[in-house]
Amino acid sequence: MRITTKKTAKRNPARIGYIYFLKYIMSNRFLDINSDTACSSSLPIDIVIPVAEKDAMVLPLVVQSIKAFVRHPINKFYVISPHVEEVGPYLESHQIEYFTDEEILDRPTSFFDFKFNGVDRSGWLKQQFIKLAGDRFCEMEHYLVVDSDTVFVRPLVFFHRDRYVMHVSKAYHRPYYELFSRLLGYRRISSLSFISHHMLFNKTLVREMKEDIAAHTGLEWDEAVMKYLSHDTVSPFSEYETYGNYLFNKYPKRIVRLFHHGHDVDRPRQLPSLDEICHGINHGIRTISFHSY
Repeated sequence: MRITTKKTAKRNPARIGYIYFLKYIMSNRFLDINSDTACSSSLPIDIVIPVAEKDAMVLPLVVQSIKAFVRHPINKFYVISPHVEEVGPYLESHQIEYFTDEEILDRPTSFFDFKFNGVDRSGWLKQQFIKLAGDRFCEMEHYLVVDSDTVFVRPLVFFHRDRYVMHVSKAYHRPYYELFSRLLGYRRISSLSFISHHMLFNKTLVREMKEDIAAHTGLEWDEAVMKYLSHDTVSPFSEYETYGNYLFNKYPKRIVRLFHHGHDVDRPRQLPSLDEICHGINHGIRTISFHSY
């Protein structure tokens, strides 16, 4: 598999040193949740996977990897997709609950209209609102969102020692942070990105963040996002960056940041099995994202 890298911020010695700290020193302090003998967590969770049509073929592998490596009691899997014909048979055979986009979001499709240089990004934008809508339909207080092209390859827990485990990466995209500041009045203080293609959400904190956005902007939270997002970039909003930076600003003692040790790869025509993936990668890698552009 050919590894690709995301665009990162300009090289900064202090930032590079801190990345090293999170990768090797902090991770070693939490070695019991970052090794093949990972401890388990008693925190029950739901799983939320928004699925685009192009990622339907990866869904069985994603679900298999979650069952194998997410060390939490899992209550329910929820798949949200506008393309039931692509995933329907698999969902029925594995007793996975399914919703269409329209059943989850209480806004018309036109509400999410967004194009950049003639490219329609409405679907990409809408799936981020779906992830933040988990507080409305999930049964458990906590739900783990997993991108529909991301496969876990090592054991992980997302709540440990009374803190939420937030995986961070070297990704950097200024419009995400500018929008975060407009929505909540906070400045970005995390030197690393909260984008790692998965995140554990707490429903109470998600609702609190939405209320804080409304209080700061005078608009409903989703109206505020659509009003203030930049039209000068193809990717103007990140649910992961918004929620992660919100917690890091407001509740820093409730989270621990660990480097995500994930890799992005170009999707092959024939997906490997989970066993093939796990035995064919560097031992330190935790997730593989099979991107299709």
